[in-house]
Amino acid sequence: MSTDFILSSAELSFQRAFAAVGAQQSKHLFIALQLGAPIGNGFGVQRALILCAMALPNQTKWLQQGLYMLQNSIDVEILPDGGHVSRNPEIHLNAFIHLLGIRTALLSCTINPPTWL
Repeated sequence: MSTDFILSSAELSFQRAFAAVGAQQSKHLFIALQLGAPIGNGFGVQRALILCAMALPNQTKWLQQGLYMLQNSIDVEILPDGGHVSRNPEIHLNAFIHLLGIRTALLSCTINPPTWL
């Protein structure tokens, strides 16, 4: 994912502020996931962290961490039959939408999605 469409014509001060805020928000998302904050929306926070990492320059570490946390969450939240542990159809649908969105974003940036995704 690229932010060129936003930043290409922007002033340097805006580019720096955009990157700083994006990095700060990524850090908040990362900490929330590390602390095991109750998510319940089917991988939305993991998706946000991964997309932030893809949008900001030099954030390979955040992308790797986001994918690692996503894989751990999938192991906990997705049952062997493919259903969400909550058995709530709305959460199951949200999970599917988020996972598909992550995979699509990775592919659009020519990043091969992990085989588990």
